[in-house]
Order: sequence, then structure tokens, then C-alpha cells
Amino acid sequence: MAEHHYFFMFILCLLSAIRLVAVAQEHEEPSSKKGDGHFVLLTKVCEKKKFENVTNFVVNYNEANSILIRENFFALKAGQTSTGKTPYKIYLMAACYEDLSMDQCHNCYIQSRYHLPTCFPWAGGLVHLGGCFLRAANYNFFHEFSSPTMDEKICGPTTMKNYDESHRESIRRMVYGTVKNAIGIGAADTFPALFGSAPLYVQANCWKTLDRFSCAACLDESASAVVSCLPATEAWSLKAGCVIHYSDYPFFEEGKSSNIRSTAITFVGYVLGATMLCVLAICTGILAGKVTYDRRNRQLATTIAGADGDLFKRVLKFKYATLEKATHHFSEANKLGQGGFGEVFKGTLADGREIAVKRLYANPTSQSEEIFNEMNVISHCHHKNLVRFLGCSITTLDSILVYEFVPNKSLNLFLFDSEKKKELDWKKRLGIIKGTADGLAYLHEDCQIVIVHRDIKASNILLDLRFRPKIADFGLARICADHAKGDPKGGIVIAGTFGYMSPEYLTHGQLTEKVDVYSYGVIVIEIVTGIQSNHFTSDESLETLVTWTWKHYKSSKVSDIIDESIKDQVDEEELKRVVQVGLLCTQEAAALRPTMQEVIQMLRRNDQQLPEPSKPPFFDDTLGSAKNHKFLYGSSRGDSQRHQNVPDFCKSHHISSTKHRL
Repeated sequence: MAEHHYFFMFILCLLSAIRLVAVAQEHEEPSSKKGDGHFVLLTKVCEKKKFENVTNFVVNYNEANSILIRENFFALKAGQTSTGKTPYKIYLMAACYEDLSMDQCHNCYIQSRYHLPTCFPWAGGLVHLGGCFLRAANYNFFHEFSSPTMDEKICGPTTMKNYDESHRESIRRMVYGTVKNAIGIGAADTFPALFGSAPLYVQANCWKTLDRFSCAACLDESASAVVSCLPATEAWSLKAGCVIHYSDYPFFEEGKSSNIRSTAITFVGYVLGATMLCVLAICTGILAGKVTYDRRNRQLATTIAGADGDLFKRVLKFKYATLEKATHHFSEANKLGQGGFGEVFKGTLADGREIAVKRLYANPTSQSEEIFNEMNVISHCHHKNLVRFLGCSITTLDSILVYEFVPNKSLNLFLFDSEKKKELDWKKRLGIIKGTADGLAYLHEDCQIVIVHRDIKASNILLDLRFRPKIADFGLARICADHAKGDPKGGIVIAGTFGYMSPEYLTHGQLTEKVDVYSYGVIVIEIVTGIQSNHFTSDESLETLVTWTWKHYKSSKVSDIIDESIKDQVDEEELKRVVQVGLLCTQEAAALRPTMQEVIQMLRRNDQQLPEPSKPPFFDDTLGSAKNHKFLYGSSRGDSQRHQNVPDFCKSHHISSTKHRL
């Protein structure tokens, strides 16, 4: 009965306001469309140049993205950087539109960073999303405003009703008026005249690397391009240096732009609109809030009901308010780090327990499969060398996972720091090597379900107060659905970190436990040498940390590669055995690599004779031939298809059917 009462109140108030706003309502567009397209991929264009050896370029790409984040890109909404040496030097530039919030900019950038690597082995590309863009290339393009290979025009599929030349002229003036406002400022938007005959929303953005004259030239060409799309109701001109977008609905965030806004709404129109909003807000607030709350809860209940029936029985539920208080409202001071899937904060519960709170970017109602898949995976895992999952908080707006807090953070913060690495003596390092092996063996063979981590690296190995390792971020199996879907144009998205990915997975998508074994072998070599795989440099351009180690092993000079900070602590025979285990794990042929249970035996039984490791991937005796590099880069005929037809590990993994498969 209460809902009926609210409904009649709504009708009475609406009738009392209708005479004040009748004209305005004729041109009102549904606000629900506003901002919906920020993360939609508009276009992706790849460079025409191709690298035969793309590894160095990819490493530089990852490093450039890290630099961009460190330089406060999300707050500035723009940034550019370069890193590496010619010919694999990379230039990277990204920008968000002015109306996006910092969080929206962050999410848009993450999406663009996900799309651009699908261009490799082409030497970069340009990605435009609805709210941001990202471009990478091996030459300095920062001041380009036009590119014959990158510029695109998109005309919407629907046309305006009752369109004539007067409409065209009105819209043309609107577009060029917006351009005039944007020149010298970098961005501008406009709203439709309330009583005009051609309501339209226009947004123009120049990248901050352009000067006034380049911005003017870019926007002038873009304006001409979008006007040529008329009578389409929507159009984009996506150029190397600027963007113009017009539409018949408000696609940008009103009030967030810091730029000049051109509008023909009169003072009377403002008063009438404000009156309408006040009256309707008072009358419909309770009803709208109740309806929205009920709808969202029903949607979330349906989503949860479709998940694993036992999942929420196994998982402790935290109140959102509890986690918000524990992290001081997710303050920057409490942030431990962030990645492609979310932010991690340190929290302290009321009883004094310290926790790590991971706030995911994914929305539970739109990306439930990924969220619940990750929760399903990690809730099955209970091992001393895995970070313990404590529970979750799933609301209609937020997805939060709660883990135990590990005080010493990650291995990479110690191992690759010239001062902190001194705290890692050989005994601690050997303990980390053995403990990580125990954790992986549990995931592969002893857990209730078979799990392949896919992203074993030093930053995903956390250390407790006694420097015992705990594998973290082992929920990558939740991306299995994405792995199966692949790229819209036919490629498969490979999850993981370059430098740690096995050749058979990187080139053919063959996902087995041996993918983790390969990554583990790289970690072992990093722990011994104190050198990060992705930052290894050599006079020989095709050499990697693994091949460099293999060459020293074969020439009986293993002692030459050991980290200086532990050189006087290690028995030479023990060192050689550990390096030999690392090289056995990083052999090119997956079948030759040991299982993690076999690795454990090799490390603990010194009397066990070890086989000789074969040549690792990327190795070439001459270092001048590419004959042994085809497995990574593909032949010239097959490069564009090298990620296609990848078997979905969720359905085709070869492990005994008595175990669940992810």
C-alpha cells in the first residue's frame, strides 16, 4: 500500500510541474545514457611496422606504463613517456577526457592497456575508448595531430528525423563553436539550446602535447569530418592529436569539465529547469530510491543465486561499513598497491586484526562470472605458502575481497633493492625457493581443484615477518572466461607477465601446470642472481637472464652469476644444484620440465642425481640467427594468427577428471 501512496504523490507533483517545463521536456534526453560509453572500445589501429624480435619492445612497453602511473597520470588525466634503447625504444602517451573523474580515468586507462598489446608484434598502435586513448610506437609521435594510418571517422547508424538544411547549418555552427572554445584550452563541451530546433551535445578534446596552432588544425579537420556524417545522430572523429564527438544525448559528465561551456539556455530556462528538478526531486525521491534499491538487490540476488551454491556458505561475509572503517575510507595512506584488477589497502578490524582489502574494479552485476570464479578458486585453497582468503563484501556497487595481511609485502621489494636485498641471506632465499615450490605443488596436485596460477613472479610472492613466502594473486583462473572469448577480431588474450611466460603458452595458448613451472624457474634464477628478468641487459641483444645463466652453467662458472650480497654465504655445490633446478624448469619443451613435486624432491634430496638441462628458449649459439626464435614470434605467414584457436583450459585440461577443472 505504501508504494501506491508514493505513486499517487508522484502523479500529483508531476501534474503540478508539467506546465512549467513542457517546452524543456521536449528536448530532454534520458540521463541514463550519460557516461555509459566511457569504457567502450571505439577503434584500435596497429602500426604497420613489425618486429621480428618483439621481446625487448614489450618489456619497454610494460616499463613505460609503470612510469606513466608513477608520474601521477590518473590525477593529471594525461601523460607521455619514453624508455628503452633504439631500435626497441618505445614512446607511450595516454589521455582521459576532461569530464572523467580520477576513478573513471583509471578504469578507462586499464581497459585501453588491455587492448593495445593485442597489436604485438606490430610496433605499437592506437586505442580509442569512449573516454580515453592510449598510443604506443617506436618513434616520437607526441606532437602529431594527424596520421594517415591512425585517423578514423565513425558515423552512427541512425539518422535524425525531419532533417533539413536548416538543421545542418545549426549543427555546423554548434560544432565549430565548440571547436573555437576548445582551441588554446584543450577541451570544450556544449549543451543544446533549450528552445532550439536542433538539440545536440558536442565534445572536443586536444591532447596536451599539441600547441595552439596544431590543436586548431586538428580540430578544424575533425569538425569537417563529423559534420560530413550528418544526418547521423552521432559521430566521432578520432585523430592522432584530438577527438570530436557529437550526439543527440548527453554522453559526457555534466559539471565535471573544467572548460568553457557554450549554451543557448536562457536565464528563464535555467529557472524553469531548476523548478522542475526541485519539485520532482521532493515528490519522487523516496519512490525512486526504493524502486532502485529493490531492483538492484533483486539483480544481485539473482546473480548470487547463479553462482556456486556452496560458495557463499564457505565464505565469510564482511559488511561494507566494517571494511570502510578498517581502511579509513580506503585512504591513500592505507593503499598497499594496485594492479589491473583492483586496489589493495591495509585495514585494521575493531579487534585489532590486520587485513589486506582488495577492492576490485569489476561490478558484481555486470562481471559476476569473473568475481565469483576468483572467489570460488581462492576459497578452496588452504596452505601455509598461499595467502589466506578471509572473506568478501559483495554489494550492488562494490566487489571487495579480504585476505590476511602479510607484513613484509612482496619479494621484489627486497630482492631488487640494492640495500634491502642484504636482509635476504642465502638461508632465507633458499627457504623462499622451497616454500614457493610447496605452494605451487599444492595448487597443482593437492588442492581440491587444479589451479594454474599463470602469473608467478617476485611481486606475487609475499613475505611474512620471518620471510616465509606466500603466493598471492592466484585468482587469475577467474579470467578463464576471458581467455576463451579472446579478442573480438579472433585473437586470444594471453594472461601473465612477459619474461615469465612459457613459450608454448605465449605462442599457442597451451595452458598446463608446466606454465607455472617455467615461471618458477625464472624466479629461482632471479633469487640466485638478484637480477630481475624483465630488466636484464646484455651486450648480446638476443640474450635473456635464463640463457645468460645457462651459458655460465655449461661453462662451469655458476659462481660468477651469484648476487654479490650473498657470495660468501653459499656452498658452490649447493648453488650449482639450485641453478640446475631453475634451468630444468625453464627448458623450452614443456614435457622435459619437472613437476613441482619433483622439484621439491630435487631441492630436499641432495643425494638425488639431477638430469642435465637442455637449452632454454630464445637460445641461439650464434646469436645472429632467428631460427630458434620462431616459437615466440611466429613465422612471417602465421604472426597474425598465432593466438587463435587456443584450447580453453576450463574445458580441456588434461588432469584426471576426478578433480574439478578451472
